[in-house]
Amino acid sequence: MGTAGYPRNVRRRLTIVNVMALMIAIFSAVYVGVFAAFGIENYWPLIVANLGLVVVALLAPLAHRINDVAAALVICAAEYTALFFFVRELGHNSGIQLNYIVVAAVAFAICGMAHLRLVIGAVAVGLGLHIAAWFLYPPDSARIAADPFLLHNLYVSSAATTFCIIALIVGYAFTMADRARAEADSLLASILPEPIAERLKTRPGERVADAIPNASVMFTDLVGFTELAQELGAARTVEILDRLVTKFDRLAAIHGVEKIKTIGDGYMAVAASVHPSTTMRIAWRVWRSPCPEPWRSFRPRTIWTCASASGSPVVPSWRASSVPTNSPTMSGARP
Repeated sequence: MGTAGYPRNVRRRLTIVNVMALMIAIFSAVYVGVFAAFGIENYWPLIVANLGLVVVALLAPLAHRINDVAAALVICAAEYTALFFFVRELGHNSGIQLNYIVVAAVAFAICGMAHLRLVIGAVAVGLGLHIAAWFLYPPDSARIAADPFLLHNLYVSSAATTFCIIALIVGYAFTMADRARAEADSLLASILPEPIAERLKTRPGERVADAIPNASVMFTDLVGFTELAQELGAARTVEILDRLVTKFDRLAAIHGVEKIKTIGDGYMAVAASVHPSTTMRIAWRVWRSPCPEPWRSFRPRTIWTCASASGSPVVPSWRASSVPTNSPTMSGARP
C-alpha cells in the first residue's frame, strides 16, 4: 500500500513499514481487549491510547505519498509517545519500556543505511526514553493500581516481543546480505572465468596477471544474423540465440574450454594450456551442428586461432565457412 512509484529497494523497506504497522494495529487491538477484560473503569486511559495506536498504525502507510520515511516517522513518534504514557500509568515493573529496544532495532530495517542520521536519532531517543521511564516511574509512582497478574503478563509479553522481533530483524539482515552476495557472485561468474572470480572473492586486492604459455581462441558468429533478426523480432531472436549459446556452453564444458563472452550472435571461447585440437574439435562440431529454425539454411562461421608464447612468427588458423558446401581449410596467420 502506497509503495507504487518507488525504486525496488525502497519498496522493500516500505513493505516492512506496512507489515510493522499492521502488527502494531493487531497487538494494540489485542491489548484493548485485555485491558477491557480486567476492567474498563480502571484501565480506560490505556484502552483509549491503544485505540489511538490502532488508528495511527492503519493510516500510517498513507504517509508513503509524502516521502519514503514519513510513515516510519509517524509510527516511531506514536510508539515512543504511547510507550512512555503506558509506563507512566503502570510503572516500570510492567516492562513496557523494553519495547523501546524493539523500535530502535526496527529503525534500521525500515529506514536503511541511506538514512543513517535518522536511524541514529531514533536509537538515541529510544535509549533516552527507556532510561527516563525506568528512573521516573518506579512501581510506587504508577497512576493505575494494576493487577499483579496483569503486570507479570505485560512484562513477559514485552520481553518475548523484544527478543522475537530482534531475532527476526537479525535473520532478515543476514538473509538480505546472503542474497546480495549471491547476486554479486552470479554477476561476477557471468563475466569472468570461475577460477578468476574465486580468486577475486577470496583475495579482493590481488592483481590477476597470469602467464599462459599457449592458448587457443575461438570466435563464432552467424552469417545473415542481422537481416533475419529484423524479420523475427526481439523475442524470437533471443529464444534462438539462447538455444545456440546453451549448446555452445555444453560443448565448451565437455572439452574444458572457457567461454569468455557473447555479443549478440558472437561467441568467444579460450582454451589455455591444452592442445590446439581441443578448440578445433569444438569449432568443427559447432560448424557441423544444425541451426534451429529459421536459420536452418545457415551454418555458424567459426574462426579458430592458436597463439603461442614461444615467439613463433606463424601460427595456424582454422576457418569454417558459413556455406555448408565448403570444407574447413588451414592457412597461415601472424599472431
